[in-house]
Parts: sequence; structure tokens; C-alpha cells
Amino acid sequence: MQHGESERKRAKALKKYEGKMNYINQIAGGARAQAEERRRNEVLKAKEKANIIRTTGKIPGPCSCF
Repeated sequence: MQHGESERKRAKALKKYEGKMNYINQIAGGARAQAEERRRNEVLKAKEKANIIRTTGKIPGPCSCF
């Protein structure tokens, strides 16, 4: 095997590795964004529930169909 050929193979493998890492980072970034949004929504719901409890003095029921 020639020195130049092994360098080309190494460079090709490195490029493939970097591409895979970029793909993984994109997926992980999307998952992080979704988790952050879900957490913000949960915090907002908790704050809304706390405001209802403060104003009415009662804990809201699970169903408001009555």
C-alpha cells in the first residue's frame, strides 16, 4: 500500500466520521429543543394552576364538565 493511498483512505474515513457526528449532533439538538419546549409548557401549566388556586382558594378538579 502506498503512503498516498493510505492518506486518502484516512482522509475519507475522517470525512465520513465527521459527517456522522454532524448528523448525530443535529438529531440531539432537535431532541434538546423538544425537551426544553416540553419543560417550558409544564412550567407554564403549573404557574396557571397556581394562579387559579391563589385567586379561587380551591384546587381545580381534573374535569370541568359539571
